Amino acid sequence: MHPMTTKQNGGNWADVIRDSFDQDYYLSRYPDVELTGIDPLIYFAYWGWKELHDPNPWFSTKHYLEENPDIAGSGINPLFHFIAFGKAEGRSIRNSDFTSENTEYRQDDIFEEDCEVYSEALVDQWELDTLAKNMDFDFYETQLQEKGASVPRQNFAHHYLTQGSLQELDPVPWFSTRYYAAVHPDVVEAGVNVFVHYIVTGKAEGRALAPSGTEALAVDADFDLHSLVAADFDSHYYLNANDDVAESGIDALTHFMEAGWREGRDPNRWFSVRDYLELNIDVAEAGVNPFAHYIQTGKAEGRVPRLDLGYRYSIIDNCISLSERKEIWKKTFPPKPTTPIGNLITALSDPSISESSLFISVSHDNYDTNIGGVQLCIQREVTRAREKGYVSLHLYPARAALLTHDQRTYSLGLILNGEHIGYFSSNMISKVVQLQRKSPLETVLVIHSLLGHSPKALSRCLRSIGISRAFYWVHDYSSICGGFNLLRNDVEYCGVPVSDSGACRICVYGEWRDPQREAHEHLMQEFSTTILAPSEKAAEIWQAAGEGKQSVRVYPHCELSRVNRTGPTSHADSPIKVGFLGHPAGHKGWDMFVHLANKFADDHRYEFVHIGQGRQKSVPTRFVDVRVSSENLNAMVNAVLQEGIDIALIWSLWPETFCFTAYEAAAAGAAILTHQNSGNVARFTDDNALGVIFESDDALVESFASGQLSHIVADVRSRPGFSLKYSDLTADFL
Repeated sequence: MHPMTTKQNGGNWADVIRDSFDQDYYLSRYPDVELTGIDPLIYFAYWGWKELHDPNPWFSTKHYLEENPDIAGSGINPLFHFIAFGKAEGRSIRNSDFTSENTEYRQDDIFEEDCEVYSEALVDQWELDTLAKNMDFDFYETQLQEKGASVPRQNFAHHYLTQGSLQELDPVPWFSTRYYAAVHPDVVEAGVNVFVHYIVTGKAEGRALAPSGTEALAVDADFDLHSLVAADFDSHYYLNANDDVAESGIDALTHFMEAGWREGRDPNRWFSVRDYLELNIDVAEAGVNPFAHYIQTGKAEGRVPRLDLGYRYSIIDNCISLSERKEIWKKTFPPKPTTPIGNLITALSDPSISESSLFISVSHDNYDTNIGGVQLCIQREVTRAREKGYVSLHLYPARAALLTHDQRTYSLGLILNGEHIGYFSSNMISKVVQLQRKSPLETVLVIHSLLGHSPKALSRCLRSIGISRAFYWVHDYSSICGGFNLLRNDVEYCGVPVSDSGACRICVYGEWRDPQREAHEHLMQEFSTTILAPSEKAAEIWQAAGEGKQSVRVYPHCELSRVNRTGPTSHADSPIKVGFLGHPAGHKGWDMFVHLANKFADDHRYEFVHIGQGRQKSVPTRFVDVRVSSENLNAMVNAVLQEGIDIALIWSLWPETFCFTAYEAAAAGAAILTHQNSGNVARFTDDNALGVIFESDDALVESFASGQLSHIVADVRSRPGFSLKYSDLTADFL
């Protein structure tokens, strides 16, 4: 037990009991005390009561300790306790056994007044109020009952303040009095009640604490939390996942202990601060470092360090409503300032532009600054169209958005022959183009995406310009639903049920399905649009969803042709290199790749490599920065070859309409592992015998655990390689 403080023992037990100590009576009963040479009062105050000596005729030490076992085990002088606390709490006393039964003793008025004054002097009302608001009285009562004590419930706060803390009782389940006193001796030395200190200042100071019942090992006065945590703390992981900490030069462990855990930063790959606090409300309410708690007591108690329900659970857990997403996007993508109209007039006034056929492409973003599969398609398409004599005019929403929207006019970004001109209203673009164009010149319209557009306003703009031919590419399924990848709540392929079904009503995109579909239908019908799909699978899904009123022409973005070349040969004793190709997007299977990389991080049979853009530093993988461009379409293929990737994990959750990385992996001779719902990836893999199609996440994980992947790699590596031939998309139809 920790030493009593000046405030807790009233300065000196002897001073408190002096007026109630009868020296003549005491020496007559215990004459051997005089032989010690110690003042009788001092002797009783610190040693005599332990020998069950009675200090006067009216107080039986033995009786008081027997009737109050909580005091018997506290190490407090019983007479001192009665004067300071017991009388106020209504505890009973009995005459000394040496006193005649016919003799009656009682405290006189002065003694009673002294007890009350002394008891009140030991406590402050604000401390009592703080305890009364924060103690768990039911929990405290259980501890009192275990000690055989009977204290009125209304006196619990007073009891803990004056006695309970000395007896190492705990005020709430998540706070150990003993632990807090041991690891924070400055609080004890200051004479402050430890629980009151934590509530008032300790929590804000980040003081360490532990739940009731913490083992003795954790309450050593010289206990060092940093040393305890250091053994399981992964500095490399922490710095790799937190650039700001690495750049600051602060020691990783120090940062985590003082600030990192409060900011939700994880100490290693197997412990989640967020999960632990969500699963353990007592730890969260206590405000303690969750990782330290787990190491000290949580592990022994069987608490879970990370909620491992699978990545799909995490996706659902983070799924938010469309209204919330819209607000986030509004803050993330503020409106672009409108460009002076003179810039547009000047750009279009060149005779070579006004007298040429016009190739208008529409997409969801600036294809020149945002790199991806669709953007690269548009780059090739625009370049080829210009080579064929067309003026290229690309339109995209000035403010990115998740869905189409209905406005009379809106702002569009405009790229003319590869040069970004600025942002103008849809009405102004149509007027200027009309003024500068000479009729009847051919105007071809190609829609790659309407996300972020107002179809009605865009329709008015294009109608006034005059469209000769129109095409729509099924790059995704945004013409079917606001969820462009047909993932119900972002986690699983929905199968495209009817829009008024319960399956749609439980999905965050359900409310926007019909408006999204109707907006697309209106625009397609107005311009007699030809529908183009990059794969048979995409065409099948699009038509099965009820969009098949028009025929769909399948025209792949690229094709394979076999060549007499194989990928690098893997040595039997070298690890299988598993690659994720491209941007780390959830619907592309990134979360499954992370799950595998974490699960098999220490398995020497595998090495995980991310090749692409958007390095994720908290994942135990090697990263290779690769940027595919229209000037270097084979950059990914070359990187996969150079890195010797054996397996490409293309675990797309949605039915891909195409998938360049699947073709790039095949061209580099890597085996493909994919999911049965991955659309054209599964179809492409199956048709060309390029890898394995799994029915579930568990089946994929089991293939890694069993080691059967080595046979798959060997089989694919033994076959000839491929080269890729890219199309120019719509430009091939001009």
